[in-house]
Amino acid sequence: MPTELDELQRKIMQMEIEEAALKKEDDRLSRERLEDLQKELAEMKDRFGEPPQSVRRLLKIVKLRVNCAQRDIARIDARGNTAFIYKTGLDKVDRIVDIGDISPDRSLAILAAAVKKYPFAGK
Repeated sequence: MPTELDELQRKIMQMEIEEAALKKEDDRLSRERLEDLQKELAEMKDRFGEPPQSVRRLLKIVKLRVNCAQRDIARIDARGNTAFIYKTGLDKVDRIVDIGDISPDRSLAILAAAVKKYPFAGK
């Protein structure tokens, strides 16, 4: 049973990642695929419930990494209550973000908001 549960959670996570990517597209096929995917995802969540907190947190991290890659952010280092954002090709810190002494989920939300302020690469 644990193996089936892991596979199910992995499938839901893959679908949520695909959903996030499709939301950025505006062509007809992507919109149709997004609609189908959202229906399938809603059905799976209805049938099997929401994924555990650890899976949701992992998904947030994956989305943050995707957003970083789309914005030419090479890495984010967190030390204590501070996060340092490094752009690709730069050896110095591009931005410093105070993440405070808060929960990991709140820290991820603050970092996600900071990353979204960067323009997409190539624009």
